Amino acid sequence: MYVTLDIPEFSCARRYDSVSSTMDLAREILSKYPPSNAEWSAVVTADKQTAGRGRQGRVWLASQGSLMVTYIFVTDLPIAALAGYSLAVGVAVAEELEGLGIKNALKWPNDIVVLQGEQSLRKIGGVLIEVQQIAGLQCILVGLGINVAPAPSEVSDISVSLHELGAVDVSAHELVAPIGASLRKWHQNFITSAGFKGVRSAWIQRSCFQSGLSKVTVDLGAGRLISGVFAGVDENGAMVVEASGEFHPIVSGHITSFVLLPEGQR
Repeated sequence: MYVTLDIPEFSCARRYDSVSSTMDLAREILSKYPPSNAEWSAVVTADKQTAGRGRQGRVWLASQGSLMVTYIFVTDLPIAALAGYSLAVGVAVAEELEGLGIKNALKWPNDIVVLQGEQSLRKIGGVLIEVQQIAGLQCILVGLGINVAPAPSEVSDISVSLHELGAVDVSAHELVAPIGASLRKWHQNFITSAGFKGVRSAWIQRSCFQSGLSKVTVDLGAGRLISGVFAGVDENGAMVVEASGEFHPIVSGHITSFVLLPEGQR
């Protein structure tokens, strides 16, 4: 069962008590109500998820009272034009959290974090993107989890919540509409300004790593690792790492560690 939310900017807006995951519900909505034009949009949120997922098949753990939501936006652009879209989502969420007084940063590719000192990060939330093609349209599912209430004990050492950061009066329900409005704004920016090129500078300003100053180690999968100096992101949203005098664009991977280089190595 669900209740219909009054969010005029979205063609369909629903809140459920408990679901497997909001991404699952978003797929069901698309199958039942396939969009006929690029103006269609939807949002599905839930008070509880029993099988929330993060990137690369990881489990997403969230406590009761945290934001668990999937937004759907539609475009007639080809899927190749959506490179870097998840980074634009990060900018949209970061901007809204800044409006709440929450100082935050973005960790490539899909995390919203808080810097604690020069060498430590704690995660506020994460983004999961999925694209489905329906009748020539690209339907972009934007899954978002935000730790509004303190995270479960299993991840409490690497996570932090909005309540712990001082936004004690904020509720997950109150965030659905304003974050949706920020996402819509940056979606339009992305679609009308040649993709990630129009978002790149805003993302770099919010990056938790400093170009030329932060050394990162990235797990590329299949046992492959690369370590080097963070050199920003390119116009397609790939992270660029300088290693052994060469620049490597990384499209997909998981950052396992980072350090701020000593002054003599910068």
